[in-house]
Amino acid sequence: MAADEMRAHYLRFLESHQWLANALTWTVVHPWAETPPPVDVVASRLTGGGSPEIAELWIRETDLYPMEVVFAGASGPSMMLLEANGAYTSGPDVIRRLSVDARVWSLSWHVNGGERLTCAAGGEILAVVPGLDPALMTGPRPEAVADAIGPLRDAVASRPVTTRAEAWALKTAAMAVMESSTGARLTAEWVGDMRQAILIDPPLSAPLERRGFGHVEPDLDARLRHAPEAVRRAALLLPARDLTGRFGLDEPPIEDAIDVVAGGGALGEELRWGLLETQLQLHDGWVPVIPEGDDPDRAERLRAAAVVAVRLALLEAAGRAENFEALTCARWVLGDEWPSLRSAVEDLLTDVG
Repeated sequence: MAADEMRAHYLRFLESHQWLANALTWTVVHPWAETPPPVDVVASRLTGGGSPEIAELWIRETDLYPMEVVFAGASGPSMMLLEANGAYTSGPDVIRRLSVDARVWSLSWHVNGGERLTCAAGGEILAVVPGLDPALMTGPRPEAVADAIGPLRDAVASRPVTTRAEAWALKTAAMAVMESSTGARLTAEWVGDMRQAILIDPPLSAPLERRGFGHVEPDLDARLRHAPEAVRRAALLLPARDLTGRFGLDEPPIEDAIDVVAGGGALGEELRWGLLETQLQLHDGWVPVIPEGDDPDRAERLRAAAVVAVRLALLEAAGRAENFEALTCARWVLGDEWPSLRSAVEDLLTDVG
């Protein structure tokens, strides 16, 4: 399809979806393999080895702040990721992780501007186009995207950006670059349907660290992954029970979920949403980054961070019990008291040889 036809499509799209014309992050993972990566693999890469919850949600109606919600779905040979109220997938570290064994294009803007187009491949960012102006392009390999951004270069050359229509001309040109480079197309049908949503828990540490337990405790993580399923579940129940008691999180959804998981049951939709609502109420619209030292908010923020670890532990224990992101979170929350919980996990492994 010609670039002009793509731009016309995206002009119609933005005109009928003003909420996305104001704020959008559209990231496309175009794999070197023949098929798009599964959503759970993408979710793990988004969090640096974690296992975030995946739910079916409506794009426009969803706001779970301070969580990031990344909608995912295949489009042609690629996996599309869309955020209507965030820019998580436009972060450099996230883009690098997504681009392992793939080429990634990411386009973002917000209500105050912030337009940016990024291309990465093989775990490396190749080029960034701030302001959607090719003259401002940075990155180690701008020549790798020179041909692809032709529509954007043409749009900049033909009209300076002084009106909304001219700004939209740059946005639609950048969207045409995304489609022509990846084969993915953003349509009214795609954003209008219920989609798989990857629920990214708010950061507990600053700077943002990878969530995979293997990054902080590689030996223990490997031993857990090779342990019997019952041991893996028990290891995940340890932080759930410890942090619930330590921080007074014994509210009905959490207590009920612990009982269900301990009995070998699955968490139904009502319990899963109960856990999520409990977490959101405790966070009350702010990000629970754990402060250092004698910060007056430290106790409150530790409690808010603890509920993240508890929820993740219960979700994973009720499922495959193969990811130990919850232990990473518990490690951050417990700090100097982590060795005690670590020893309890090791005791479980010792008991099975």
